[in-house]
Amino acid sequence: MIGCTARRPAVAAVVAALALTSLAACGRSDDGEASAEEAKGTVAETATGEIEIWAAAGNGEALRTLGEEFAAENPDVSFTVTEIPWGEIITMNQTAVASGTGPDIVMTGADQTASVIAMGGLAPVPDGVLDLDAVYPAAVASVTGETGQYAVPWYVETRFLFYRADIAAELGLEAPTTWAELEELSAAYASRPGGEFGFGLPRPIENPAQVIVPFTSQAGGAVADENGWTFDTPEFVEALDFYQGFFERGESPLSETEATFENGGNPMFISGPGWSGCMRR
Repeated sequence: MIGCTARRPAVAAVVAALALTSLAACGRSDDGEASAEEAKGTVAETATGEIEIWAAAGNGEALRTLGEEFAAENPDVSFTVTEIPWGEIITMNQTAVASGTGPDIVMTGADQTASVIAMGGLAPVPDGVLDLDAVYPAAVASVTGETGQYAVPWYVETRFLFYRADIAAELGLEAPTTWAELEELSAAYASRPGGEFGFGLPRPIENPAQVIVPFTSQAGGAVADENGWTFDTPEFVEALDFYQGFFERGESPLSETEATFENGGNPMFISGPGWSGCMRR
């Protein structure tokens, strides 16, 4: 649990090939539908042509570096990387699939990949691209549909609670270790003189699963079992109520705000290890 001077949003993500051109280019079966094997394609010895990539915000530089290395080995390739805000990635994917326009490669969050697969927006990954046995199994599962693998896992993260330890110390509080202590610290942050919010949770229109799923686990539950989804369990409902409570009490912002971690107006949030190299407070 650390405090930093700058924020780099980060979530578990994958890089996936986006099939926006007609499946006829990959071959169709007799009934007019392309099978997964027909749509999969093959890996050429060398690549040619232009490659357009959509990168989630904060990841463009890394993908440009990878692209430059790829282009050095494939001199007949050119590529363009466009950064897209995290909140717009899924909407732009939906629009691209519907209109038949868009990039060759798109980066999606792990919580978005299944919906893009369901839209028919991803081409199956050709055999031999990645040794799946060398990749974290849960990451492989997150990019696998009913008929095969539809994306390549890029990185996986662990969520952390970041809080302004200096402000907490002024309030006579320490790092929370229970839900009750987390609520206490959030309320103290928000109600202190000059305070505004206590806990910068992802809003319902963003990626709340990143915190609701861990909250469910902390409550002793899970979102699925051997029989399917378990969204109606008491533990899942308890996690939703816990998440919702911070918004109901006005401790988590429901809209864009100038209150930040740095200025102390929003002194606690949950995110990934991208903050781990920041200055500790």
